[in-house]
Amino acid sequence: MCLSDAVLDLALGYLDSDSLVACQATCRAVGNAAQSDDLWRSKCLEDWGEERRVRPEQRSELVSTFLESWRAWRRAFNSYHPADVKRVAMWWAGVEAWMSRNLPEVLGTLNAGVSEQELDTAEEALGWPLPTHLRLLYRFHNGQWLPWDEKLIIPVGVDEGRPEVLPKVVGSGMSLGLLGGYCFYQRMTTSKLFSLQRGVVGGLVTDASFDGDNRGYFEACANRWGTDLDTIRARGGFLLAAGPQMMKRTWVGKDGNVRFDGKSGSLMGVFDAAPVVPPSPNPDGAPGSGAGNVKRRHRGGNLMTWLEEYLRRLQCGHYMVRSKWRESIRRAGEAVPRSHLLRGVWLFPAEGGDGCVTDVTQGVEVQVSPALAPEECADRSDLVWAYSVRMQLLRDHPSRPPAMSSCQLSTRHWEIDGPDGFHREVSGDGVIGMHPTLRVAAPSAGDVRGEENAGFFEYQSITTLERTPADHPSPAGTMGGHFSFTPRDLNSPRGAQFNARVPTFHLVEPTFLY
Repeated sequence: MCLSDAVLDLALGYLDSDSLVACQATCRAVGNAAQSDDLWRSKCLEDWGEERRVRPEQRSELVSTFLESWRAWRRAFNSYHPADVKRVAMWWAGVEAWMSRNLPEVLGTLNAGVSEQELDTAEEALGWPLPTHLRLLYRFHNGQWLPWDEKLIIPVGVDEGRPEVLPKVVGSGMSLGLLGGYCFYQRMTTSKLFSLQRGVVGGLVTDASFDGDNRGYFEACANRWGTDLDTIRARGGFLLAAGPQMMKRTWVGKDGNVRFDGKSGSLMGVFDAAPVVPPSPNPDGAPGSGAGNVKRRHRGGNLMTWLEEYLRRLQCGHYMVRSKWRESIRRAGEAVPRSHLLRGVWLFPAEGGDGCVTDVTQGVEVQVSPALAPEECADRSDLVWAYSVRMQLLRDHPSRPPAMSSCQLSTRHWEIDGPDGFHREVSGDGVIGMHPTLRVAAPSAGDVRGEENAGFFEYQSITTLERTPADHPSPAGTMGGHFSFTPRDLNSPRGAQFNARVPTFHLVEPTFLY
């Protein structure tokens, strides 16, 4: 009895990919049906997390059929378990999709993936096998190349594969780190994904020919990493990401767990970047054991958990793209050109994100977002928190007096509370040496720090708090206060001074660090 095409397609749909391949060697009717593009579309998505007809090494170019696409992925990742490949592939697809919508400049900084042979060479240099997920991460993209890489002297023998066409980004592109960043005072921290070669060797030296505008950003690169790097490697570590200041470094141990390393001097903590996931070493010779199926390696520890949480935060709006000035070149009384406006993923929680708080007093909206600065916590008994304050005078808020179209900040007052009855109050004139004037106006096209006529003012600062004992209930501490404003301006006030509330926000050691 012959089966109809519809029934045959339905039956074949219950088979796994290897069984479908085997069916192609049976009778002509079954063999033809087993090559259906609709069937292999579902298998590409099921096995590799890819819904396009593409090869893994050329995902921008379509191939003829989904079967051809599936076979290309199978050949490329034959030594890995498909579930591991799918997990890493879907993470890259999610990141690329988000960046294409929000920060497309980053896509131009991603290098092409490396080969299995290059991964084997890296393992020989390290002296231990890379975790499976870390290997797969570099199969898709060999880290990032940013224009400020030109300012670094790469150790002899390290070839990072400088792109033929350089990314079109503003300035040094230092804000385009894949893992985001933040700034406070004249310091900017951002983390780019390192190439495989740089992650293995690690030693970097700045070019002594820097001009004055750049020197502030690269001064922390002035020496080789020396004993810090030796300590990481001795513990079985691979350098995953760091920024142009080389102060916040993210590394992956041979167990596949992600940790942070602070500024030069000693390993901090250790600050684990994510909860430790029990390692899953693959048996020798089993799928997923890596190139050649001969090495015993961890599948990844918490690396993918950490990366997936970062992607989730991007997708839900916890982190957003913001613009900021390169403050190290901002001089008193001097206009800052738009070419020095930096765009990047802002690691201060966005409005609606966990930790971001907002309050409105007489039309003045104050929004505060805190973020732990792990690179500042090295060799200290306390924790350092960076926080971003954004304030604006709302046009349509019912609490704004109709006659008040502008107001100027005069003083600030903070109250910081911590464990065991700790309490500290801080008062002062203005903020970061400025007395911003807020005016009723629609925000300008760019979020620019300190541009008073834009309708808002934004600045960043830091505070400290003693580390919380392990048995102490969370939160570790809180911070709040007020800003005093004068209607119109300080020189010609039009009304009584008032205090705009700064909503209380929590200083809690985060579960995940970026």
